[in-house]
Amino acid sequence: MKQLVLPIFVFALLAFAFSWAVNQFLPALTWFDIDVKEIMTGFGPALSGLICYRIFRHS
Repeated sequence: MKQLVLPIFVFALLAFAFSWAVNQFLPALTWFDIDVKEIMTGFGPALSGLICYRIFRHS
């Protein structure tokens, strides 16, 4: 059980941190009526998942 909780906690923490940082520090980015900032915010969980896969792939 402990082996499952740590990766989930790290993933959630990193996903929140990356998404929050993009929302807070990037200005509004609009390109042809597409909000690019919202798309980049969605990369937070994706990047977090890749990092967690790299760290915890042995389990």
